[in-house]
Amino acid sequence: VNDAGAGHLETWFERGPGGHRAWTAALAYAPIKGLELGAAVSRDTTERSTALRLQGKLQFTRPTEDACGHAAVLGIAHERPKAVNARWFNLVMTCTVAPGNVHLNLGATQTARKSAKAFIGAAWEQDLGWASGHVEWIAAQSAQPIVNLGLRREIAKGLQLDGSVGRQAGRTLFSVGLKQQFRAPKKPRHRGFSGAERRRLSTPTQPDRRRRLAQQLPPQQQVLDLAQVAVEIVVLLE
Repeated sequence: VNDAGAGHLETWFERGPGGHRAWTAALAYAPIKGLELGAAVSRDTTERSTALRLQGKLQFTRPTEDACGHAAVLGIAHERPKAVNARWFNLVMTCTVAPGNVHLNLGATQTARKSAKAFIGAAWEQDLGWASGHVEWIAAQSAQPIVNLGLRREIAKGLQLDGSVGRQAGRTLFSVGLKQQFRAPKKPRHRGFSGAERRRLSTPTQPDRRRRLAQQLPPQQQVLDLAQVAVEIVVLLE
């Protein structure tokens, strides 16, 4: 799950199960801590179909060196021109097991007018220094399991290149893609004025600057500063 205010944009090309070739572009963003919202568009060039997917990921605990992290994912999809709708739910667990990480995934997916099908996945991720590698196993009900080997590497600041090769039922699968991290710009905060800046507002030798700074002060502060100037004038006249 991305940190609050951060997200990523990724795109990849794959040859998936059944020999289907597809392009996918996906965007994910975390508006608050522990919640990530995502959307993806896939174009299957084999069957000439387009799928739109929306999902939300809720992180219950963040993985640390001493404890596992847990999250839940809920998603929906619509495919055209077949007009097929699908939904899925899965639980994710990530644990640090030196010198790498273990990822476990358990869930179910359901398409319209069909019963739900369970799926399970497990992966080992290892830092290789120059890149990160992983091996994963995925099995879905009524389908042959998939075994993948993959690598990913940061090729520029925030930009990651990744690729994988796998096998399913004697057929070779592969994918290659790019992932760009980003962070939403922070809104500027009005920090107010220090005591020294407020004192400079009453300096008669800087009328233009006093006028500009006074326009930036809140109305209540402007009233107080005017009252202070009036008191100082009265004292000078006495």
